[in-house]
Amino acid sequence: MPNYRVTGNQLSNSALNVTTNGAPPETINVFGTTQMDFSLAYGDTATVNLADYSQWVGGFHESPGDMVRVAGKGTFANTSSTINGTAIIGSAVVGTGKFNIYEAHSSGKLEFMHSVSAGQTVSVSGYESYGGQFGVLQVDDPAAYHATNILGFGEIILEGLRATGYTFDSLPGSMYPSVLSLYNGNDRIYTTHTSVQTVNGSAPVNFGVSQTAAGVVIHADGTSYHDGGVLLGHA
Repeated sequence: MPNYRVTGNQLSNSALNVTTNGAPPETINVFGTTQMDFSLAYGDTATVNLADYSQWVGGFHESPGDMVRVAGKGTFANTSSTINGTAIIGSAVVGTGKFNIYEAHSSGKLEFMHSVSAGQTVSVSGYESYGGQFGVLQVDDPAAYHATNILGFGEIILEGLRATGYTFDSLPGSMYPSVLSLYNGNDRIYTTHTSVQTVNGSAPVNFGVSQTAAGVVIHADGTSYHDGGVLLGHA
């Protein structure tokens, strides 16, 4: 079935589990509050449309080379999602859950176009042994992004920010292991809960923070880093 229509009233007692089947691309239209998890076939594409006032509770799981698009004025209450291709989330993300970006056998990224709640954790990494296959997180609206990040072999792009320096402080005993703050001169302009650690066996390489034309990039992908810009020093 290339097109699905799911309505929350029909799914109040059980979750909908969908496995996409390759070409042609699938479209899933969500109405009401819907509990749903779906998995994609290798190289597949799926679009999830969230109707006004709807809420999707659940997540998605990509194979290498997949593409997922989420759009609409409803909300996405992510519980667990795996990105091994590309995902563009064009709806607000709410609730508590985890996005695991781990690029292997493909390249891509996770992009948040709008707000993300503080209950979400985003793990960003890739298969270091393959060279250029590293995880990428792109945040289009940093002011509305409140998730906690775990950065492995990959990078985090904060669109539109302009900074001259940064600090990176460990917080022993805190629920947030580290806090990265960006400064423009003496003014702190942005703070994000981010730790740098090995993820799924892939270790971060040559951690740095750079100012680019697009925004600020937090990177730990060594020679795979190609975004350019000016490497920032400590504020």
